[in-house]
Amino acid sequence: MADNKIIAVVVAVIIVVAGVGAYFLLNNGDDSEYRSSNLEGRLLIMGNANNDDYLDEQDIDKLNEIIEQNLDWKTDYPLADANCDGSITEADVEMVQRMVNREAMTINYAYLSSGELVTSSISYPIKNVIAVGDNVVLGLKTLGAESKIVGIALSDSDDPLYSDVSSITSVRGSSTTVPSISLISTVADADTVLVTSTSSRYVTNEAEVVASGVSVVRFNVDGGESGLESMMGTLTMGYLLGLEDEANEYVRFCDSILSDVADKVSSVTTKVTCIATNRTSNVSGVSSEYYQIPVLAGGVNVITADTTYTSWTAGMDWLYAYDFDYIIHSTSLGYGQVDAAAEYSTYSTNFTNLQAYEDGNFVLINANVPAPIRVAYIAAIFYPDIFGEDYGEKLHQEFIDTFIGNLSGSYDVTTDGTFVVTSH
Repeated sequence: MADNKIIAVVVAVIIVVAGVGAYFLLNNGDDSEYRSSNLEGRLLIMGNANNDDYLDEQDIDKLNEIIEQNLDWKTDYPLADANCDGSITEADVEMVQRMVNREAMTINYAYLSSGELVTSSISYPIKNVIAVGDNVVLGLKTLGAESKIVGIALSDSDDPLYSDVSSITSVRGSSTTVPSISLISTVADADTVLVTSTSSRYVTNEAEVVASGVSVVRFNVDGGESGLESMMGTLTMGYLLGLEDEANEYVRFCDSILSDVADKVSSVTTKVTCIATNRTSNVSGVSSEYYQIPVLAGGVNVITADTTYTSWTAGMDWLYAYDFDYIIHSTSLGYGQVDAAAEYSTYSTNFTNLQAYEDGNFVLINANVPAPIRVAYIAAIFYPDIFGEDYGEKLHQEFIDTFIGNLSGSYDVTTDGTFVVTSH
């Protein structure tokens, strides 16, 4: 599939839907007549002319408006060009009408990369999937798309989160991120596509995969610069798989958490200060996907440079010039049992000379948890008097029981996994 970069940038995805309330837990499950009011262009389907979370008749209306009024669509409606020919005409209207009718056809979708849309074409709907990468598999599970997975590449097939898909044929090659062409050939047919992350380290052998007859579809399944780009991937993947209702329910859940947190911290006059760190010694700059998570939780990140410092150690003095209350450290711990004390020791080692650590404010957070739930956990740590100490746990449990079928009703987030470690 030939990729094609569009100059227009989708509106920033940090802003959340206002006034949504907090899904089942926070608004007693009232879902009557719900429709997202988000207009940030999160559904990255070319033809989503009005930038909302849906592909429907409203997009037909917007296309006609663009044509009749000669609107600046490239700036204001960057997803309007359904056929990707560089202009908005009746051909786009006709194509989107077929899409609204949900006809089987070739359509154009996109993902966000470094502030640009990257577009490709694919046959709709996607029927069979080879899933490469843990975040991809989690996204598919959130949509209830397990039955569509015919091949899989996971970093840890023993993780309880994947107990229902771990027996699917593995296509893992030299690593989780690089699938085996020979193994792909054993599971793929004409209706199979390989789904993976937008990260360049995933499926570095894409040309070989495509040459074998399997299309590669990339989605925003990671946080990106906003920390929330995975919500774009969920909506887009849900559309292409014919699971739009499921995608919109999950994104509604995420929006409600973010809206609730934003509303509650808006009244805080003196905000908690912090830095974001990851791996063993990285300090996240503003372009890191980890940077925005504590900010969305109501913290003020004191790092302002657009740089990720990948090898900070206690002997490098520049960090001592900053004054901050908390260190929020992200790492992948999975959903199984781990030695929390050992993990805390491993990842805090390079930060023990900092005052925040000495104050007991080095926080280890499990990066396998969806971003909005991490926001909830951190908000409760920053402002326990506002949220209550179990705010994150309650919402995480709701996520499991609502969206993760194989763990629903049997998995307890407070005892069966390690998601936040706050003491040394």
